[in-house]
Amino acid sequence: MPDTQEISEILMRRYLSPVVSALILLAALSTVGCSRAAKKARLLDRAQVSFEAGQYDMAKIDYLTVLRSEAGNGTAIARLGQIWFDEGVPVRAVPFLLRTRDTAPRDRENRLRLVRAYLALGQTAEAKKEALAVLHEYPDCGEALILLTQAVRSAEDVQTAERALRSFPQKETSDYCVA
Repeated sequence: MPDTQEISEILMRRYLSPVVSALILLAALSTVGCSRAAKKARLLDRAQVSFEAGQYDMAKIDYLTVLRSEAGNGTAIARLGQIWFDEGVPVRAVPFLLRTRDTAPRDRENRLRLVRAYLALGQTAEAKKEALAVLHEYPDCGEALILLTQAVRSAEDVQTAERALRSFPQKETSDYCVA
C-alpha cells in the first residue's frame, strides 16, 4: 500500500499537470495576440510611410492586408479611399469614402473627396446631397459651395445652389466668386 507521500506525488502529477499545461497554453496564446497586434501596427506604419512617399501600390497592399485582419480599421479604409481617388479611380474610391463618412462623419476632406468622386461618376444627385450636407456642417466651406454649383443639372438645382450662395457667410472670398 502506497504511503501518503506517494499518493500526494501521484495526485500532483495527475491534476497539476493539466493546470500547468493550461497556463502554458494561455501564455502562448497571449503572445500570439501581441504579435498579431504588433504586425498590424507595423503594417500600418509601413503603409503610412509608403503613402506619404507617394508609393500608393505598396500602401494599398499593406492597407488591404490590415483590412483582412481587421475589416473595420478606419485608418486603412480612409487611406484606401484617398488613394483610389488620387489615382483617378472614383468607382473604387466611393465604397471606401462612404465607409469613412459613416464612421467619421466630421472628416470634411473625405466628404469633399466623396462629392468630387460622385461628380466624376456623373452621380450629380448624390454629389448635390453630399455637398449640401458638408455646407450644413461647415457653412463657410467654399469648396463645397463650388462643388454644389458643379452638380447643377436642373432648374431646381439652380434654386438650391442660389439659396446656398445667399446663405454663404464669406461672400468676399474667391470661392464665392467662382461658385
